[in-house]
Amino acid sequence: MQVIESFKKVWWGSKWSRILAVLLIIAAILFAPVPFPGSRKGRIIDAKTKRPVAGVVVVGYWTYTIPNAGGGTTHCLDAREDVTEENGVFSIPNINGLIYNVIGEFNFVAYKVGYEKVQFWTYEDWKTTMSESGEWQDNMAAIELKPVSRERLRDSGDPPYFSCGRRDGRPLTAWRDAQNEFRRELGMKLYPFEK
Repeated sequence: MQVIESFKKVWWGSKWSRILAVLLIIAAILFAPVPFPGSRKGRIIDAKTKRPVAGVVVVGYWTYTIPNAGGGTTHCLDAREDVTEENGVFSIPNINGLIYNVIGEFNFVAYKVGYEKVQFWTYEDWKTTMSESGEWQDNMAAIELKPVSRERLRDSGDPPYFSCGRRDGRPLTAWRDAQNEFRRELGMKLYPFEK
């Protein structure tokens, strides 16, 4: 009985402790792994032939920025990847957690050896961003990759860099393979990724 009384004094004795308790409950709700259904879908096509491109590694990653005197510091929330099949279609599932989909900015990278990289950031929802850039067809994004000649591969055909990984710690294996495929194509030493 004495424990219950002391608990009441500590937690419900002052106005600040009640405010803190309410804030903790709100934080728990926002960061809870609430399912956020849906995905970001698209089709990758060759800019010259207008045909679907198979084997393109597509990475979607979420970031948020904390403002500071120097402008801001960007932090990674999570990342997901997919590889296009013969029809060029990809699907990046939404991440779970209400707060991640509210404050998180969705970033997109598509890459395949022999093509220029595609990288962009969505400041609004997926459909709005892609529609404004004229890249929305058949209820999905339509993204063109420009072929790169072997001679220009080193200059404009390298994989884009981003420092974001999966929240669960698992590697983005298709992305790692694409980086080494590029290095292999140019006769460079391969990255020693862990298996």
